[in-house]
Amino acid sequence: MNTINTKALDIITCAIATIVGTGKYVSRYEEGETGNPATVDIVKAKMQEAVLKGIEFKVEEYSGPAQDIVAWITQEFEDYGSTNSYIMDAYHAIFSEEEIQNRQMGILISLPSSYEKAMMRARKFDLGTVNERYAGVPGETIETRVTIAFTKRIEGQYGVYTVVTAKDNDNRVIFWYDSKNIYAFTTGQEILLKGTIKALKKLNGHKQTQLAEKITAQALAIAAED
Repeated sequence: MNTINTKALDIITCAIATIVGTGKYVSRYEEGETGNPATVDIVKAKMQEAVLKGIEFKVEEYSGPAQDIVAWITQEFEDYGSTNSYIMDAYHAIFSEEEIQNRQMGILISLPSSYEKAMMRARKFDLGTVNERYAGVPGETIETRVTIAFTKRIEGQYGVYTVVTAKDNDNRVIFWYDSKNIYAFTTGQEILLKGTIKALKKLNGHKQTQLAEKITAQALAIAAED
């Protein structure tokens, strides 16, 4: 298991304390719009002051929430790290064995805000009743009617794509990545889906069957014929 960089954890706790104290996270853009100082500058100033005074900056009160953020990033990295540069950079900053760089510090300071937004999205993307069984085994081709539960558009390292999550008639969760038809699916849409199972995963606490991306165009074509 990787070891958490203690300074990275201190930066996250300081960011949480700052956001709680000021009432919100202020980005560079919002700083220009509102005139309020950016959160990243406040945190950097506090950390620098601690260095000048020769003391360790610790905010034990928020160590628990900071650990929650670390756990979230770790899970996101395992699920989407290779396709999401922000998650990948955050993960490497948290578990860095070297001195935290200025750019990494900015990413770490932004994590509490990103985590809060992710938790709000998770509540929005509630799957409801779920059958905790997979829809098959890797390599197997399946054909089934599904209802789109939700879609999540992501701008990652390799371009823009959509994670499409659906449930079949037995409430088993099936998902795939779609980089060609990123606006093609809508929540509540019913389609006849055909594709090859790529992997079996457990995401957000539920067993989910991942299909190979190449099936999505075929799925659209089949749905159009219904």
